[in-house]
Amino acid sequence: MLPHRSWTAYPPAGTVIFVVTWGVFKHKGIVSDRWWNGKPMVLANSPRSGVVEQSWDEFVGSQEAFILNGFISNLPVLLVMQRARALLGRPYELFNYNCDHYVNEAHGRPVVSEQLGVIAAVVGLMGVAAAFGARA
Repeated sequence: MLPHRSWTAYPPAGTVIFVVTWGVFKHKGIVSDRWWNGKPMVLANSPRSGVVEQSWDEFVGSQEAFILNGFISNLPVLLVMQRARALLGRPYELFNYNCDHYVNEAHGRPVVSEQLGVIAAVVGLMGVAAAFGARA
C-alpha cells in the first residue's frame, strides 16, 4: 500500500482506498471514473455528508491515502460506478450504513462492516476477560 503522494498515477476507477482516522479506523471510499482538478474523485459515505462524490483532496484531506485490496469484486467497473452513484444522498448510520457497508454494497458484496465486527469481537473479549478477572 503506497501513500497517494508517491503515486505517479492514481488508482483505477472502482479501486477501494482508505485514509486512517482516529489512528486506527479506515475511512473507505471508491475511486471514481470522474476527474476534477487533475485527480479522480472519490465516492464515499461519511458522518458529515452521507454518500457523496467528492474531490480526491476533500476525501484525503491532510492524510495519506492507501489502496485497500484493490478492486474487490467481479462486477464490471461501470456497474460498480452505477451502483455507487445510485446510493448518492443516502445518510450515514454508524451501525447500519457506514463506509464499509457502502463500499461493499457498491461492489455487490455482502453489506456488512468488517470494522464493526472487529470492534464487537474486541469488546466481547474484553467483557469475557473482565468477567474472569472479577472471579479471581
